[in-house]
Amino acid sequence: MLSRRFFSKLIVFLITLTLSFSALAQLALAKADMVVVHEDGEVVWITGEDVLAATAPPKKEQPTQNPPTNTEAKKDTKAPSPPTKTVPLAPSDKPTVIQTNPPKDNNKKLDVTIQSAPITSTSPPTPSASPKVSPIISSSPPSKTSLPLASLVPNLSPSPRLIKPSTLPSNSPLPSGTPQPTPSTTSTSNHPPPVNKQVDQVILQGKGSEPVLTIKSAEKDQITLNQGGTEVTTNLPLQINNQTHSLTSVSPTGNTRINVLPKEAVNGAIQQGYIQPNPNTIQPTNTKVTLTQESGSAYYKIQGEKTGKLFGVIPVKSSVEVKMSAETGKIVNVSQSPIFNLLGLFIK
Repeated sequence: MLSRRFFSKLIVFLITLTLSFSALAQLALAKADMVVVHEDGEVVWITGEDVLAATAPPKKEQPTQNPPTNTEAKKDTKAPSPPTKTVPLAPSDKPTVIQTNPPKDNNKKLDVTIQSAPITSTSPPTPSASPKVSPIISSSPPSKTSLPLASLVPNLSPSPRLIKPSTLPSNSPLPSGTPQPTPSTTSTSNHPPPVNKQVDQVILQGKGSEPVLTIKSAEKDQITLNQGGTEVTTNLPLQINNQTHSLTSVSPTGNTRINVLPKEAVNGAIQQGYIQPNPNTIQPTNTKVTLTQESGSAYYKIQGEKTGKLFGVIPVKSSVEVKMSAETGKIVNVSQSPIFNLLGLFIK
């Protein structure tokens, strides 16, 4: 009797615990959010339910058709979609950098900073009205009462003299004919404050609102960059330019532009025969790709496997690590089994 009562309470406890975890999962989903960089350069923050879908919602266009009539509105009995909120962070015509930093803890939230370019305003010079002043030029011999000492020298004929501006009092106007100083224009630079967000992912969209790059995090001090199914992990902060859509890695030794994207890097290693693709998919088997920075340059480290048959008969297998420049796509180093280095020409 006691055992039955114990087991019934245990079952009730497990059911309650399961329902509690389900409610917490739904609550976490409702609080999910992301930063999206649209194709035209607009940066928005989207929060609400179902924002962790594989693709971000497309940019909303202004409606061009007439609003539905009352009769048509009554026919629409579909349930409303889950509420989402879209907040503009930067317009498309303002140069903006979106920097994604790895999370500092295990909450899988990315620390994102949106920094727009400074606003520079130039004010034109304001002309100042100055009264007309007669030339301070003497064309006749000065009188004895105002004769300077220089005129007492014999055989010195009187000549017109121009009073230099430096000899004038500070409150005296400059004589006519003297070059006027050109007033300089004033230029002020106003740096808008950065916008900081903690989000679940950052998405760079291309044509048709399709995601070109997706940045997420799976653990502390690490972010994952996904391009078309090819994933790259790194502990470097990444920057996206909203107008050029360029990707840049950030490190204490300097920033490096990533000209070769992850999918292009892996495909390059496959085409050169260093990594073997999966015959069933376009992705290589057992491949791990990391993005690092060394001596001011960014590199991909592509780890995979390579198999073959020595002399076409003996099966051989080796782990391979390809180091490729993320700026040029050039392979700078290949680490593999010595048998592949020595007898690579005989392995098919």
